[in-house]
Amino acid sequence: MQGIIGHAAAFALIAAAGATPLRAQPPEPEVRRLLVLRGLDPESAAAQQSDAAEDVVDRRLLREFLTKQKVDVPDELIDGQWARLQLAAERQGLDLSAELGRLGISEQELRQDMWLPLAWTLYVRRTVTDDQLREHFEAQRRRFDGTTRQVRHLVVQLSSDASPGDWDAAVKRLAELRTDVLAERTTFVDAVRKHSTSPTRESGGDLGFIHPRGDLPRAVAEAAFAIAVGDISEPVRSPFGVHLVLVERERPGELSLEDARPDVYESLAGAMWSERTAALRQSAGLKPRGTAAPGSAAQVRP
Repeated sequence: MQGIIGHAAAFALIAAAGATPLRAQPPEPEVRRLLVLRGLDPESAAAQQSDAAEDVVDRRLLREFLTKQKVDVPDELIDGQWARLQLAAERQGLDLSAELGRLGISEQELRQDMWLPLAWTLYVRRTVTDDQLREHFEAQRRRFDGTTRQVRHLVVQLSSDASPGDWDAAVKRLAELRTDVLAERTTFVDAVRKHSTSPTRESGGDLGFIHPRGDLPRAVAEAAFAIAVGDISEPVRSPFGVHLVLVERERPGELSLEDARPDVYESLAGAMWSERTAALRQSAGLKPRGTAAPGSAAQVRP
């Protein structure tokens, strides 16, 4: 789940990507908005549309749930989000109203979209206990205590409009390379230099020491912290392509729960979002969410 400021970050991504005006109105406007806010053109983002459509279902179920819970979002909070979004646009020399018009999104629509993450934040603040925060911290201590890991990666980059077959072929190829490295038919560094399409190829895929969040695409960072030092991950999909990750060293962190409280809180809120939407789907007689689309911003909820 993106934080409350997710819309400003998404807008910055759209502007940086130079998104073009949409040429046709998709059948589901809310799906279209989600794709645009993720910096994608719905006309060329077929692989991401299924995941966005699932997000729309989750958002509608959660909105109904929060309304029944009588969660009230003061207008001042939405106004504050809007002001931050305007500031993000101004810092890039852009006019917010003009950019939204170019992207086919109205101010009213975007303000409506801001309601849900704000309402969810208020709900979580109302329900989460200190014991829950402590339990979440202890269950994932390395994620929050400042631990870093030195990693290398091998990546086959793919465009946003790559076909499912392209993604499957990349996964298969990287699985074969992983097998070769584990069987000592080659080294990870040599495999990177021969097969990676990333600029880090020349350094053997060296990414230095990374944190669990913020340094790499989320799926890649999670893979790097899910395996033991010295291990190589299974192929991992990110918005940029398919990766193999090798963990070389670890530096333990020393942060306490109080030091990391904001990050722990945000992570727990995200986990609760996923758990609640899964329960709401079940209650509504809907199928559980499927596997995220290849290359999508999987499991990132606005």
